[in-house]
Amino acid sequence: MSPFRDAPLVELGPLDVGLEHAAARAMRRLPLGGRLRARHAAPGIAYLVGALGSAGVLAVVATGLVAWSTGWQPWGVADLARCLLAVVIGGGSLAAVLCAVDRTAGALSFRGDLVGRKARGVLRRMARLAVVARRGDDARGRATALRRALAASSDPELLPWIPADVRGRAELLLARLVAASGGVAWPVAASSRREVRALLAAAAAHLDDAAPAEADLAVVDRVPLRVARLPRDEQIEAPGEAERAVLVVR
Repeated sequence: MSPFRDAPLVELGPLDVGLEHAAARAMRRLPLGGRLRARHAAPGIAYLVGALGSAGVLAVVATGLVAWSTGWQPWGVADLARCLLAVVIGGGSLAAVLCAVDRTAGALSFRGDLVGRKARGVLRRMARLAVVARRGDDARGRATALRRALAASSDPELLPWIPADVRGRAELLLARLVAASGGVAWPVAASSRREVRALLAAAAAHLDDAAPAEADLAVVDRVPLRVARLPRDEQIEAPGEAERAVLVVR
């Protein structure tokens, strides 16, 4: 007789979370063209480069005006070297200003059709995975693909076009897929249990109706498991193992 008790059966809600319908509604609101203003500011490094470049251009222009007003003319190799250095500094400063202008202009707007195409691809992938997940085959592979889709939806360009409710449904589905792929022992695995709980908490924060995620969280929290060691004379020896553990459900 084995001294190990079977892990309790912990089941979360169904895999039908309405993700495909929510994704379809979101796709109808995606941009088809035009220019989109970015919600995030231009990179701070671009402002710094622009400020330094502007200061360099101003310094070269001021030096030239002073030399012209005083009638100064270069005499000798040293003066020619100073003039050459001023030209190099002025050219580099102007290039820095133009570079900063390009970077800030690009950061302030995006092509609407490109953003819409990327967002539509992510939403279609989520909807397809939601349909396939209900078949119940290869839950682990579906969970991996859904993780990638959620990561792609975190792109700052796509965040305004993927509603929080869609992300919440995807997180809820992913939590249930992780639980389904882990079998009856998934609450025992610390990494799986931690991931499922984090996904359910995120889903509860993003969903318009947080009740399904909160119900799953209550199920997970009702299964506190601790690992208790067997007495030395009751341990089961196995190759490569010095001791075993028994799961005790309280």
